[in-house]
Amino acid sequence: MSNPPPNNILDYASRSTARLSRLAIVSFVLAVVLVLTICVSPILGIVLVLPPFFAFFLALFANHRINRNPAKLAGKGYAVAALTFNVCTFLLLLVLVPSFANARALGGRSSCAANLRGIVNSMVIYAAANSEHFPAVTYAPYSPALNNPTAAASYANPTDTINAYFRPPYPQAGSVTANLWLLVLEGLSPGLFISVSEYGSLTAPSRGTMDRYVTGPPKKQDRRGNYYDNFQNDKQLSYSFAYPWKADGTVGNWWRNTSDASIPIGSDMAPEYGTGRPRRILTNNSAGTAGWSSSNHGDDGQDVVFGDVHVDYVKVPTVGTSNDNIWTTWANPSIGPSSTDIPADKMPPNLTADEPPYDTVMYPIRNLDTGRF
Repeated sequence: MSNPPPNNILDYASRSTARLSRLAIVSFVLAVVLVLTICVSPILGIVLVLPPFFAFFLALFANHRINRNPAKLAGKGYAVAALTFNVCTFLLLLVLVPSFANARALGGRSSCAANLRGIVNSMVIYAAANSEHFPAVTYAPYSPALNNPTAAASYANPTDTINAYFRPPYPQAGSVTANLWLLVLEGLSPGLFISVSEYGSLTAPSRGTMDRYVTGPPKKQDRRGNYYDNFQNDKQLSYSFAYPWKADGTVGNWWRNTSDASIPIGSDMAPEYGTGRPRRILTNNSAGTAGWSSSNHGDDGQDVVFGDVHVDYVKVPTVGTSNDNIWTTWANPSIGPSSTDIPADKMPPNLTADEPPYDTVMYPIRNLDTGRF
């Protein structure tokens, strides 16, 4: 009579027939790679938002298969560890995404502030050689060039291009943007007129992103080497500047190097009344901060540069002398701030003040629905 098989064999001594789940191993490796990626490179990790979801459900499925058939499949520890790593990945994303968005917003503001400061510094240098006047081409109240930059390239050197502004047929007469282009012809980098953080391509409008409006900095010269006399189009400018002329065609005293900290000289791009989402009201804050803000920084406010070259990031446009609204004029004609708001449009404003408080209004203005001036 044969002896019965022993019944005292320990579990670890018995040979298991279960095979290690490849799915559990793959989900574990993927989860480890994703969490390490986010720890090493938060920006790349934020881009990889979808893979953690895929890895999580892969680990969940692997764990489910092992639980249903533990005799044939092993590797539950790998699946559980993968689930744990994926939960950690989700938590990291919850922390990093808002922080990254906030850092990007602050970086955009800093970029615009630095650019505006650099532009006005250049204006101060220009004024030192031009009787303390900031750059201004010939006045022309009838000219659509006020808000629509177009450029010609007729001369092979900057000096001839500048001289042409002031003799018949007065090219670029009345153009606010040509005033700024004078600085480029004097040597200022055209790249300062576009915020690096907002550089992108012109696409369909979406709230709070200015990169849909700009395509890159303008060129100083054409292919023949001739110098342009203005920005080539309205996709090459991120900022607006004070309209410099009075109704009689003379340059206003606000467009001088007075180092007056109360006079706004430039700002993030001015919005056009009635455009954008939410619609820009501009005359009051009934629509909240976004209802009368530039679109450059997520409809959250705007950088404004003043006569003493300091830059403030402000939530409201009422930052001029006597709380002047820089998106509007006050009465028609305007002798200075009053109780009447008239949103800036595509026609020249009728400004008459000789002494402060001045009514300053920013041009060009951008249609936030089309992206055009």
